[in-house]
Amino acid sequence: MLATDVVIVGSGIAGLSAALYLAEKNSGKRILILNKSNYKESNSFLAQGGLAIPIGENDNIEFHITDTLNSGAFLNDKKVVEFVSEQSTYALSDLEKWGVEFDREDNGKYHLGLEGAHSRNRIVHSGDKTGEAIIKSLIRKTLDFPNITLLENCFVIDLILSGDKKSCLGLIFLDNETEQKIPVYSAYTILAGGGVGQVYSRTTNPIVATGDTIAMAHRAGAVIKGMEFIQFHPTVFYSPNHLNTFLITEALRGYGAYLVNAKGKRFLFETDVRGELASRDVISIAIQAELLKTSEEFVFLDCRHLDKNELARRFSGFLKNCQERNLDPIYDLIPIAPAAHYCCGGIETTTDGQSNIKNLFALGECAYTGLHGANRLASNSLPEAQVFAKKCADFISSQGFPPRVYSVKLPNSNARIHKKFSPIIENLRNELKHIMDRMSGAIRSEEGLRTALKKIELINHEFKAYFGQSSPTVYQYELRNMIDVAFLIIHSSILRKNSIGCFFKI
Repeated sequence: MLATDVVIVGSGIAGLSAALYLAEKNSGKRILILNKSNYKESNSFLAQGGLAIPIGENDNIEFHITDTLNSGAFLNDKKVVEFVSEQSTYALSDLEKWGVEFDREDNGKYHLGLEGAHSRNRIVHSGDKTGEAIIKSLIRKTLDFPNITLLENCFVIDLILSGDKKSCLGLIFLDNETEQKIPVYSAYTILAGGGVGQVYSRTTNPIVATGDTIAMAHRAGAVIKGMEFIQFHPTVFYSPNHLNTFLITEALRGYGAYLVNAKGKRFLFETDVRGELASRDVISIAIQAELLKTSEEFVFLDCRHLDKNELARRFSGFLKNCQERNLDPIYDLIPIAPAAHYCCGGIETTTDGQSNIKNLFALGECAYTGLHGANRLASNSLPEAQVFAKKCADFISSQGFPPRVYSVKLPNSNARIHKKFSPIIENLRNELKHIMDRMSGAIRSEEGLRTALKKIELINHEFKAYFGQSSPTVYQYELRNMIDVAFLIIHSSILRKNSIGCFFKI
């Protein structure tokens, strides 16, 4: 058993920032961060674009607010949109204070990139590996605080609740090295475990993104909202086996890259006057429609007309990824197709990060703050994570740290968990992904969703029969969470009758 003042699940920008803000204000309080794998396995680390900050000479907060609301189809919470935009410059200052370096022009001003659905250049970035630069700096910064402990390879299984189920008292995690279930009691629990992309075969998300924190919060009784809004990134390198894909930053389209079909024709202007600079939802749906019309598997990103030297300077990561696949974007068309990228829904929270369960907070992609509405504007997620991490830390610090409560019977708290691989679980997992790809992708239908629901119910029935036969493995716990998340996505999709934002229903 462990006891701490705050336990944080996840070491992306939201989890690490919350830990740093808390440590700065509460030097005598213990902060424990649990990471499912290692710090490189997160959507934050993989983020390429940057942070949308309205600081350009021809930009302002109102323009940023308008772009965010337009992208979210006005289902956003306008007060939250205003709050994040207003606070984003302070978040940027804090990141630099913690050691993050961003690209600047020769005159010392930030180099501001342009991305889809932004009316102004406002993307503060570090090359095309902004997430990596941020996470590495934050990890280094945590070493300055002896009251922060980061444990890796810890799979969180479930939350510990009070007898009346109204308060969170901590959580139970599986130490993958010792194979032990370990309860952690804490005054406050912060979920920052990222997204749900692994319920799909084609995704930009790392292998660990199985929706664990959303699923466990749902089982505990937390309100979950907006799960039908799964954003598909339009420009993901196409690989037939889904194993060799990589995300291609939107900044390339902002810089001038084209999208063309198999005949070499630019087709996006048939859908939206903004062409390649339309929002992610518009472009992903347009690509999917083009693929359905032509029976092709992919379209192409065309960079052949762009300046070679500038491309190498600004998008070195993209060039390296292409070259590793024997392609040169200066001469070759790059095959792309949409892939599941970001969950705009999640655990509903207040602006302090609080869920409806006392002492349980959620930050980052697993949280539904109201910022994104029906579709996230590119590069709004990193400032959202940073801004809400500070607000959450400020709130917790103002509340004080009540004594931890231990009077709860833990189920099987000393059981050993076996890592043995199961082909049955792997087959069920792949079947679930296949169903979600075909029936709950960028374009959905009522018939397809109801068929998917029946098929997933059968998977769940088979899984539950197997789950109870022996001590569960990490893979089984993951599949339990993936099934829960798939149900949330399907049910929310059935309930929403109209197409809006990144939700498109025929």
